[in-house]
Amino acid sequence: MPRKKGRSGLVRALEVTRRDVFPSARAGIPKIAFVLSSDKHSGDARALAVVSDSLRQEGVKLLEAGVGNEVNLHGLRSVMNNNDDVNPIQSHDQLSLKSTNISLKICEAAEPPPCQTPVDLAFIVDSSGSIGSKNYLKEKHFIKQLARSFGVAPGQSRAALVLYSDSASVKAGFDQYPTLEQFHKSVDDLPYEKGYTRIDLALEKANQEVFPQARKGVPKIAILITDGKQTKAADSKGLREASEPLRRAGVRVLAVGIGSDVDSDELRLVTESDDDVVVAQSFPDLLLQIGNLTNRACELAGECKSVQPRLGPPEWLPARFGVALVLAEKHR
Repeated sequence: MPRKKGRSGLVRALEVTRRDVFPSARAGIPKIAFVLSSDKHSGDARALAVVSDSLRQEGVKLLEAGVGNEVNLHGLRSVMNNNDDVNPIQSHDQLSLKSTNISLKICEAAEPPPCQTPVDLAFIVDSSGSIGSKNYLKEKHFIKQLARSFGVAPGQSRAALVLYSDSASVKAGFDQYPTLEQFHKSVDDLPYEKGYTRIDLALEKANQEVFPQARKGVPKIAILITDGKQTKAADSKGLREASEPLRRAGVRVLAVGIGSDVDSDELRLVTESDDDVVVAQSFPDLLLQIGNLTNRACELAGECKSVQPRLGPPEWLPARFGVALVLAEKHR
């Protein structure tokens, strides 16, 4: 592939992609345009927005990678519906190291939500000091991945957030963030509180303030996430007692424990079954189990489509994807 010199021709490249590439795309196959740019000049912002919108209207999902310190990330993000669709990469040397993450994002964009039954899903999120700031970001990533698996969207699945440490508070109700992008933003905005681990208060908060707004006839699921044990305090309740009102209200609780400080027997107190407890050694290990966890939640919702956890692109990728290359001409 020849190297072109000069200023970026991204607008022209997207126009060619829309006009000459995707008209020959197969019916029923996901259409994805992956844009790789290392230039600080992304072209006329208005023209870029117009051609990007045209592609999206024709069912093309846009993903972008901006490489290097001079790349115009603001310009790239301005044409994306979701900031998560723009992947900043520090240098071309880092590009191959990020290939697995990029492949996963392409696969996520191509696959429909595995759980097709709409659910009302509440995440009960550990914000205690033992998590640590780096793992807290990984916890947020896990929540966003799981919300994507359930197809959070208007009229479909809804998601809520309960944050707990010394106390518990509702950070997102079921009707507050109806789109996946809005919900992802609410997860990103969760503060790190660095307190104790009052799981009992979080369960009570979910029962009192979240699930009363659940829809009738829609499966109700709470996913409790923790990296430790319930903090003992003068006013604390046992977890069996604290979770009983949720179960009586028809809420199925899945307990997710991460790390060596988790007590699986304690987590079992909040669930109906041993199968509703998931324990992972670390947050990366938990991400590998996301398929199993989604399968279990789908079973509880009454429908399950098999999802296999994976580290890289699945074996069927070459068979289901058609690939084309469009090279952006540079303007001198």
